Amino acid sequence: MLLNLGYIALLSCSYGDTLQNVPVDTVYIHAQRIELSQIGRVKLEITNTSSPQSMQNSLLNSAVFLKQYGVSGSSTISRRGADPSQTQVLWNGLPVNNSMHGLTDFNNISSFGLQEVFIIEGGNSALFGSGSVGGTIFLRNKIKYNQGVAAQFVSQCGQYQNYANGANLVISKKYHYLQLTASTINNYNKFPFFDMVEGISRNAENAFLKQQLFRAVYGYKKLAHEFKMVVENNSGNRGLGTQIGSSQFLGIQKDNNFRSVFEYQYGSNDFQSVIRLGYVRDIIKYYADGIHGDSSVAHTPYFQTEIYKTWKGVRWLFGVDAQQINAYSLNYNLLNANRFYSASFISGTFKILKSDITVNSRFEHFEKIPTTGFSMVTPLKSFAKLKFNIHTSFRRPTLNDLFWNTNSTKMAIPEKGWGTEIGIQKEFNSNKEQYSFEITGYYRELNNPIIWVPNGASWIATNFHSGKYLGAQIQSKYMFSLNETKVKIFAIADWVRTQVKNNSESISQQQIFIPDFMGNLGFSHIVKKATWGFDVQHVGNRFIQSDNQQWLAGYRLINAQIGLNQIILHTNKNHSEVKMNVLLECKNLFNVIYQSMPNRVMPGRTFWLSIAINI
Repeated sequence: MLLNLGYIALLSCSYGDTLQNVPVDTVYIHAQRIELSQIGRVKLEITNTSSPQSMQNSLLNSAVFLKQYGVSGSSTISRRGADPSQTQVLWNGLPVNNSMHGLTDFNNISSFGLQEVFIIEGGNSALFGSGSVGGTIFLRNKIKYNQGVAAQFVSQCGQYQNYANGANLVISKKYHYLQLTASTINNYNKFPFFDMVEGISRNAENAFLKQQLFRAVYGYKKLAHEFKMVVENNSGNRGLGTQIGSSQFLGIQKDNNFRSVFEYQYGSNDFQSVIRLGYVRDIIKYYADGIHGDSSVAHTPYFQTEIYKTWKGVRWLFGVDAQQINAYSLNYNLLNANRFYSASFISGTFKILKSDITVNSRFEHFEKIPTTGFSMVTPLKSFAKLKFNIHTSFRRPTLNDLFWNTNSTKMAIPEKGWGTEIGIQKEFNSNKEQYSFEITGYYRELNNPIIWVPNGASWIATNFHSGKYLGAQIQSKYMFSLNETKVKIFAIADWVRTQVKNNSESISQQQIFIPDFMGNLGFSHIVKKATWGFDVQHVGNRFIQSDNQQWLAGYRLINAQIGLNQIILHTNKNHSEVKMNVLLECKNLFNVIYQSMPNRVMPGRTFWLSIAINI
């Protein structure tokens, strides 16, 4: 394989005084529905939010399985055996799964410039509504006032004619906050691969991915009042690859996603209120052989309100969610699809003896479906905790499930079910060592899961009879520090067995495309200014037929890094320093040939040279 080294150059500049030791004004506003969903749950934090590359790169480094239809095609998530439409994505509080197909394509969303990206595992329907069955992903711009001014410029270039650029400016004053973020991706993805059908080596064609992001965040805080506004536009243009065994292009897809949210908070020591107005527009256009084939357009305004009140030792939450969806597609059996969905919810958090307990309840007005949840965390010893959760969950049919023009005689009905989790968490901290370990077992049942199945020349959204999901999840992290030597080891693993029944008499089958076992193992070692490390990504077997007769074999990707950190280039008169980091990275070190989805080839060994300069 031809070795073609690229580079990544990151420039991070701070203006004015240093940001450390700046007094922070007292803030009483801390109301967040997110925090109430973490009691008794596994929280998986996502890193690498300083890269302008797509969100999927950050998720893949955190033991998250993505169904990737090629490097430029759709990239959708599966958590705890759930389908992508059963994992909700919240952007600054708004549910942003596409209202037509119910998915979030992580090849068309960027975490660059976000302060918080994490996953809360398990069903969260009692707080966040439809789609929070397997897990909930949170993307949030978190505002910090009185931090000064900072700017960051990022440039990336690597193999296969791929490059990206990004810029991030933050102005943080006592009462005002402004953040401007912009990035571009231009990946041609011209990587070599072996065509197993034709038996020849080829280069990937029609696999380009172009993306532009612009985001503006403004915040204003005075005493107990805070106003926040976030506006984001993400547009993309991509080729969907070629058919294996031929040179026929699979078409081109153009995406445009506009998101905006206006949030007002009022808060004191024991009372907070939140009003949130939002608007999301999703546009997907498909072209085959240069001819416009179809358009899908969805407009969704949102209204959310939350009231937090501490009364008699209980932290109460009351709220209302509402959204109005208007959507259009050439393939719908009516001109425009319109739905208004609203829900009300209540939550209480309190302590009994040494146990922290949260009870949630939500009622969906359109479907007249209630969901509930109970979570508890109990200390076993000074550093060990027992975590338990039981909940009900549901997912409403998407607009495609309801209005796609097929020969179906039955309209899809909502999925409903229940689940439970139990786990143990241990933590240990000292001056030299930090250690955490968590293991969680889970079980879930779901009635009427919606599966798209072939029916002659078309596909139909069909309610199966039931689904059962059993699994276990492990997270462990160890860090050791002594003088200028640091060692970090982490391990994440997830085993799941998923079974669905087409009808009450059928034999349970493994749901397709979901790995039976997956995980990440990582190691890093820093001695003074030198660092090296590696990580292993494992994806298990995935059935590709509902009768379990064929499957894709599992694969393991090994990535390695070596570099130098904190190289001082210049010392300024105010004693601030200009520093440089250098990193050589190899992804897929042993050039493994693998497929995430059938007949979707993925790149082999890839090298990057990174240079980071911080001023």
